[in-house]
Amino acid sequence: MCLLYPKEDNISYSVEIKTFPNGFVNLFFTSNGGKFGTDEVLAEYNLTPKRLLEILNDRDDYKENEL
Repeated sequence: MCLLYPKEDNISYSVEIKTFPNGFVNLFFTSNGGKFGTDEVLAEYNLTPKRLLEILNDRDDYKENEL
């Protein structure tokens, strides 16, 4: 399987963030962890800034350097 998919240490993750006039924020997550290192879509969310803040505030496992 290592021939088809990159090793976990070599996978990079990215997010594209777009804001829209209606107030929504689009978060589009991808990685290069597909077959032969191709890009693959991981998730996409359309949230209001308030909802995104609520989701982030609900977590309590942040590391010191993430705050």
